[in-house]
Amino acid sequence: MADKSIEVAGTLYVLPDLAVARSDKQAKLERQAAYLAWCLQPKDERQPRTKKAVAEKLGVSLQTLLNYEKDPDFSSEVRRRLGQAFRIERLPAIFEALYTTATEPENPRQVQAARALFEWLGRATEEGQSDLAQFTIEDLERLAEGEGE
Repeated sequence: MADKSIEVAGTLYVLPDLAVARSDKQAKLERQAAYLAWCLQPKDERQPRTKKAVAEKLGVSLQTLLNYEKDPDFSSEVRRRLGQAFRIERLPAIFEALYTTATEPENPRQVQAARALFEWLGRATEEGQSDLAQFTIEDLERLAEGEGE
């Protein structure tokens, strides 16, 4: 059995030969894990660069990758992980920008920013996360990174 491998974001995925493992559920899961990791990479950092090249590297057709994407469990996991990455990487900067804009009296978008910030804070309070309005930006960053949960 000839093994292939693909490295994505520093993780090496070892892929059994499809001719031997065509019905092997574990082989399919490993391919899906490798493709999921590839999908989560920023587009300009992806190696290989295209879906077609990834399919080739994984030893499957492009249609197989498209079928993975249509699978509700796979697409749900992609959305969940992208949301988590976005929250950790971008949410603190968004809060900072909203706060800065909302506290600049001369900014024509002050009211819009304040409203957006308070709407988000209200939803967070309704979801039982406590009254975030009293928190500093540093506190919000820690919450966004999952440290305060």
